[in-house]
Amino acid sequence: MTQSKSNTPTIAGMVRQMQELAGFNPLATPLNGTQVEHFWEAQDNILRDAEAFARNWFERRHTATRTAIDASRQATGSGVSDPGAAVRAIADWKVHSMERIAEDFGEWFDLWSNCAAHLSRAEAEAGEAALEKTAKTAGKVMTGKAKTSATSVLAHAHHRARRPGRGPGIAGDRRGSVQASSKDCSTRI
Repeated sequence: MTQSKSNTPTIAGMVRQMQELAGFNPLATPLNGTQVEHFWEAQDNILRDAEAFARNWFERRHTATRTAIDASRQATGSGVSDPGAAVRAIADWKVHSMERIAEDFGEWFDLWSNCAAHLSRAEAEAGEAALEKTAKTAGKVMTGKAKTSATSVLAHAHHRARRPGRGPGIAGDRRGSVQASSKDCSTRI
């Protein structure tokens, strides 16, 4: 009898997937100082979000335990005299337990969405910084129309990356965005 591997993803596996998704692996890519700084800022933001998720998850587990104790007391307290009250106490606990599980899933989804956004934003900001550095270096060499054109391209890229609802990464991707404003909907559909 062969044992099958669990399909449950590990935290390390998810982080590796996020790094691959963002195309940014600090150990395999020659990085400049700005890229490294943005990478570690993203990691710090991810840790902050993961810590908040864990804190909320544990609070819900404590609530589940306390309310289970209360439900057990109500169920055993009414015992044989009122079996309906015992069933209602357990049913009420189950309803609230399902609500807590739904909160778990919602926050889990939010956590990983935020992690992807942090990594995408870090990559976009590092790319923007590299573009600015390149433009400055090229600006020292360029003259006339070529210099004006390069400056214009840089300004346009900076403007697009900073517009509300059009930030870098997932939300700013022209292929589709949940943050589209009513005036942008026709161009994003």
